[in-house]
Amino acid sequence: MRITPELLQKYHQGLCSEDEALAVTQWLAATDDLDQYAEQDEEDAATDEIWQKLDLGKANEPKNNRLAWLYPFLAAVAACLLLVASWNYFRQTLTSKDIAASTISRKTEYRYLQTATGERRRFLLPDSTVVYLNAGSRLTYPVGFSDTARTAWLTGEGYFEVAKDSTRPFTIHTVTTRTTVLGTAFNLKSYPGSSVTLVVSEGKVRFAPKGSGTSHLILTANERGIYDHANGRLAQDRVYAQGHFGWVRNRLTFDNLPLAEIAPVLERWYGVKVVITAPELASRRCTGSFADASLENVMNSVAYSLNIKYKIVNKKLTIYQ
Repeated sequence: MRITPELLQKYHQGLCSEDEALAVTQWLAATDDLDQYAEQDEEDAATDEIWQKLDLGKANEPKNNRLAWLYPFLAAVAACLLLVASWNYFRQTLTSKDIAASTISRKTEYRYLQTATGERRRFLLPDSTVVYLNAGSRLTYPVGFSDTARTAWLTGEGYFEVAKDSTRPFTIHTVTTRTTVLGTAFNLKSYPGSSVTLVVSEGKVRFAPKGSGTSHLILTANERGIYDHANGRLAQDRVYAQGHFGWVRNRLTFDNLPLAEIAPVLERWYGVKVVITAPELASRRCTGSFADASLENVMNSVAYSLNIKYKIVNKKLTIYQ
């Protein structure tokens, strides 16, 4: 089924048939381009449609026909022009409320929520879902959710408290995964170059790689799903969920992380550039939790724990032996 602007508009208004809704859902799951279809001029489209239906645009009548054929042709042209004129009048006299309720609009509007490095923010979505975005993250969603589905796209890390709605599943797409819930709380992390990690705080979550067919996980409270796109590995284990989204309460937590994975966390959290001078240091692991701590306080503890040294100069953190 061809995905057109009209079909996307019907989907977001909850007017699609079952087959149409399935086709659009599969298309959304496979694309990262939210504005793939450019808005067309309605008047030109309406005129072309009328001419196509009347089959007058490519008339191939023999040239030696008698004059009698001209009368129905002229009548058809007159009818065509009348329809176009009526279309223009109808469009110009619509109220803003009528326009919102019609399918004239061919482009769905999206809203973008974004955080910079060193920034963490709380947002409220139109369905009353609460979203916390960690540093360097971006969430994209339609200005208005449809009556049949709620869909969003995430880059970075977010903690979601999804408003319960058994008739409208909430689906969050990352570059490589799809997470679907009805109403629950969980933390989803998908930074570029890293595995996608989902930790459930409460409720039940379906976590699946894109294009994986039947391969998926059903996760409940204190369970974690990890998808490694590089090798296509989908795994799960049990964790202490609270330790994975302490950042929501401005608490920085490392759970047996190697220094190589701690470095990008510090970069996003404090807005610095981290350089590890010796490759052998990257594999050293650290566990710790820091509430409202400065970079110096965090590094003092990490340096003591790993027997390393560091220096901070002009927003550049250098770690060495």
